[in-house]
Amino acid sequence: MLAGGWTELAPADVNSKVREAAAAKIAESVSGATIAEVIKASSQVVRGVNTMLLTRLSTGAHYIVVVWFDLKNYIVTTLKEYTGNLANFTWPMRE
Repeated sequence: MLAGGWTELAPADVNSKVREAAAAKIAESVSGATIAEVIKASSQVVRGVNTMLLTRLSTGAHYIVVVWFDLKNYIVTTLKEYTGNLANFTWPMRE
């Protein structure tokens, strides 16, 4: 378990609906980009399920995407470019 009740997931274990919501938000916000790879993933249950994805996009940029599932909808709550060292990435991030 990670800080704040987050549990690490294998990228292959990420729900397809979470991936779809993340991909749609990236396509809408980052011109011409698609998700090339999910590098890290984790989840947390708080009034629904939050899932964090650290992604590498088709453009080569890395983005953090957090998708919240409230038992009805998948809502992207965070979309942020990550420019730090991937080897040192931790979630939740300290700002």
